[in-house]
Amino acid sequence: MADDLSQYRQHNRLANHFAGFSLIEVLIAILLFAIILLGFTRYHHALLARHHQFYTQLRAERIAFQLLDSYPNIASHIVPTHWQYQINSYSYSAQCTMVNVTIHLPNQKIIRQHRLFC
Repeated sequence: MADDLSQYRQHNRLANHFAGFSLIEVLIAILLFAIILLGFTRYHHALLARHHQFYTQLRAERIAFQLLDSYPNIASHIVPTHWQYQINSYSYSAQCTMVNVTIHLPNQKIIRQHRLFC
């Protein structure tokens, strides 16, 4: 019985020694997790900003094509109010006219489309 008691005490000491993580280990793990999460948050923000920029550019390209499709009856209502656009046309030959559409976006990006009407 004394032998069982000593084995129990030895097992109990080993179990207490390897019972879990110390407070400093948990704090370091939380700090690393917070730093990694902050990095992912910044990366996600950069991706969203880039996606918005590409979406705006694609929208401007579509609007430029729509303006060319509606030429000579310009559908200016499809251009957002804070965007500036310009439509120029000149004679390309005796029977053809070249039409240029230029859209200026708020982020200093310029979209140009050309079409030849004969």
